[in-house]
Amino acid sequence: MNGKNAKRLRKEALTQAVESGIPYTQYAFKQYRKPFTKITGELGFYQVYTAYLEDCQKKLYKQLKKQFKEGK
Repeated sequence: MNGKNAKRLRKEALTQAVESGIPYTQYAFKQYRKPFTKITGELGFYQVYTAYLEDCQKKLYKQLKKQFKEGK
């Protein structure tokens, strides 16, 4: 993708974000327990956090970029 297309997609994402009133970035976190085996053979757990984008301008841009690449 060249600079012209990237600029056009960023502008389109900004327009959609302003119309919808959504922020530039907004992260959400998912928390779950992952099991592991200790050296003694016991089962243990530790907390794992995964961050992902909620509805925001950055997510819109990524979706538009993906659609642009698929359309080629």
